[in-house]
Amino acid sequence: MLLLSINLFSQQIFTDESRIIKIDSKSENSKLSLVTKSILLQAKQNKNNSITEVNLNSLLRITLLFDGDCTNFNSSNILSDISKISDNISTAFIKVQDLPLLESIQCLKYADIGEKLELEVSNARNTTNTNSVHSGTGLSQSYTGTGVIVGIIDGGFDYTHPNFKDVNGNLRISRVWERTNSSGTPPSSLGFTYGSQFIGSTAILSELYDIQNKSHGTHVTGIAAGTGTSNLSLLKGMAPNSEIVLVSGFNPVTSNDNSYIDAINYIKNYANSVNKPAVINMSFGSGIGPHDGTTLQEQAINNLSNTPGLVLIAAAGNDGGMKKHAVNVFNGNQTKFILNNKNLYSGNEESIIDIWGNNQGNNSSFGVTIGVYNTSTQSYESTQVLQFIVNGNLNFQNPYTLIDVDPINNDNWYITLFAEINPLNNRPHLRITCNSNNDNASDFLTVAIQSIDDTIHSWCNNCEFDNPTGFNFTNGDDFFSIYSPGNASGVVTVGSYNVTNENLGNPSGTVGGLSYFSCKGPRIDFLIKPDVTAPGNRIVSSLNSFDTTYQSGGISFSDVTNPYGTHSYGKMQGTSMAAPVVTGIVALWLQAYPQLTTNNVLGIIGNTSIADSEVTNPFNFYGTTYSTPPNVKWGYGKIDALAGMQLIEQALNIDTFDTTNNFIVYPNPTSSKIFITSKEYVSSYEIYNTLGQKVKDGRFNAILEQEELDLTDLKSGMYILNLKGEKVNKTVRIVKQ
Repeated sequence: MLLLSINLFSQQIFTDESRIIKIDSKSENSKLSLVTKSILLQAKQNKNNSITEVNLNSLLRITLLFDGDCTNFNSSNILSDISKISDNISTAFIKVQDLPLLESIQCLKYADIGEKLELEVSNARNTTNTNSVHSGTGLSQSYTGTGVIVGIIDGGFDYTHPNFKDVNGNLRISRVWERTNSSGTPPSSLGFTYGSQFIGSTAILSELYDIQNKSHGTHVTGIAAGTGTSNLSLLKGMAPNSEIVLVSGFNPVTSNDNSYIDAINYIKNYANSVNKPAVINMSFGSGIGPHDGTTLQEQAINNLSNTPGLVLIAAAGNDGGMKKHAVNVFNGNQTKFILNNKNLYSGNEESIIDIWGNNQGNNSSFGVTIGVYNTSTQSYESTQVLQFIVNGNLNFQNPYTLIDVDPINNDNWYITLFAEINPLNNRPHLRITCNSNNDNASDFLTVAIQSIDDTIHSWCNNCEFDNPTGFNFTNGDDFFSIYSPGNASGVVTVGSYNVTNENLGNPSGTVGGLSYFSCKGPRIDFLIKPDVTAPGNRIVSSLNSFDTTYQSGGISFSDVTNPYGTHSYGKMQGTSMAAPVVTGIVALWLQAYPQLTTNNVLGIIGNTSIADSEVTNPFNFYGTTYSTPPNVKWGYGKIDALAGMQLIEQALNIDTFDTTNNFIVYPNPTSSKIFITSKEYVSSYEIYNTLGQKVKDGRFNAILEQEELDLTDLKSGMYILNLKGEKVNKTVRIVKQ
């Protein structure tokens, strides 16, 4: 199998003056911008028309430009919460009715509330029909997340941001657990003895932030649960009245991030202690792993999938459009080749190739040859190649150094190898880590794989799989690329679609289309992931005010869209932004029905998601055309907050006690058995889950008098019981705890 030489070629003036209304061109000295005047006019008109959306008592955040030193500009006390931005610019709150009084401030040069914003978060609420849920359109009431905990596991939190305060200025963050902060008291009452827990506004606000120069967590939290701020109310999140719980940091001992399971349980335990439902957002993940949902962390998540009042949401990942996955299908005994494009020296950055067989057990082994290949000379240039069979835990003598011979300087390629038959899925697994000081653009690390009648998947971290022109390396793609923990069966995995034409990523990108970066499924066992999509492209949300990268001169300052005193809002993109859209929507659903499980939510999504022309647009998946959802790009389509809520309300409106027909079903909810009483003859029953699948049936053929029905074998969740007879067709909602 040793391969020392390979050739892998081959765009009339109006003249009727009698119809022209000439406007007096007399100038008017005013300190109010035109849009500020328009808001004042709108409020006056709304008062006359009894419209309350913008009224004379509405508070606006306004930006003020002063002429030099101005220290007594608020003598009339029309401004509140004044923040000095620079020597001559401040922001403040003002009532609409007080706007004309600004004209009398001598040192004020200009006042502007800013133009109406076309904001991606507002678009996100519109396209997902969340605004209708907030207003209660087509529903029995409005829903804003009241009584629901939104848990965010992330980093880069600004606890002081006004987006996390209610309209009265009260902090909505009830508690924070900083897992890598050892200076405070750990949350031992919730089962954890490390990190620091901060409870209540005084303690939390005094901490200011968890990580200074990160804004990811602040942005994610704002999308899911932000209040929106006065005239920036268009920037409110999906569940603006929910309770917020934040968990920061990952494993305090190692560099791995797998202690997010602790974070999930911390939030779950707290929610249980206060008897509230919780939805947890996980906008993080890893592209390395088996992609079959079998990691320990994914299994732990799966075990929570039927827990009432707990729903888990994960981002699908941002490797879409990249060639980080390669699949090789072997018919008989064949050798196939992959090429790592990370070939030039870039400090200590390493690349990882993660290879998994599909066959299981000891007979699933595959052979590997690793070397440095030069595409100009079409030959291996390393003085050695590494070759072995992956058939278990091999005794590698790491690290290995491959030396490639160049005309001037030889280059070193440092390789570490680990292999196993993975005990969680019984699949052969090889991990290759590479770093080099290579300076030759034609040299690449290549891997030759030999196998018999197997399908072998490879994933590349900090690299891609390329096939240079004229060669026969397996070209990479972006299928099978969902990040863990998004491969867990018991999590709602969220991809991203575009709600703006900014940064579409490629010429074929469209508003409403899948974001170019959104990872695609399926899992390697062909279970469909992602489950659903949501807006994630260039979303505006809150930023960490302590993050210097979003301050003037910072590398991300151009993404800031809305300064707000000492705080700001700005744009980010990724499935990290799409996931909290779904998280906030699920919080609304939990307000309506606090017993929802993750599996219930998956069922609701499957029955109510939007399958528009973008979702059903045919695409090629390894030679087969797919379009009908669920599919590996869109899952079930685009989340619809309103349709999901209507389905929930419909289920909740099914009576469990009907005195008219003398039907009684109790206890409900139940943990094991129910008892049914009916004065009418009942011949049979059927029980369906939220997916519409029949899970139990049987016959009574009697008038029921506390007839016992054992539901012990059903998982926790919501079910529909249908009772039938000659004069009976009764439907009852059952909640199994």
